[in-house]
Amino acid sequence: MKLWGSIKQQAGKAAFEAEKMVRIRREEGAISSLRAQIDAQTMALGKNVLNLMEEGALEHPALEPFVQQVAQFREEITAIEAKIALIKAEEFSGDIPPEGAEPTEPAPPPAAPTESVPPSTVEGTPPPMPDEGAPPPEARPAEDIAADKAADAPPTEE
Repeated sequence: MKLWGSIKQQAGKAAFEAEKMVRIRREEGAISSLRAQIDAQTMALGKNVLNLMEEGALEHPALEPFVQQVAQFREEITAIEAKIALIKAEEFSGDIPPEGAEPTEPAPPPAAPTESVPPSTVEGTPPPMPDEGAPPPEARPAEDIAADKAADAPPTEE
């Protein structure tokens, strides 16, 4: 009879642990849903702030580099769209290139972002805010940034 009681107790414990995991997963699902809602609200907030800044209804020096970067990205999109329109307008001429002629070069890949790009978002979270009163790194003169990098560089042997 003792063996049966031990088996029953182990089965009860296993059922309890399984039910506990189900409840944990349910609560984790609720957290995940709330995080998705936060991400959606953060995105909407960012779009509204961007629109207000572009309209001149809102000004803040810490946000200006982000607005400038968005404007630069939009300009790049416009330029790429113009290239696409030119490519679409090309027509086959029917001419066969002479033997040994080099094929035309494919278009180069898009340029990589520069150092002036604000910190990218990770899983939809906004970049960290700069220290109060400190200018964003993008607003610092290039000489200051170069001097900081030179100071951090290891000494060279001459």
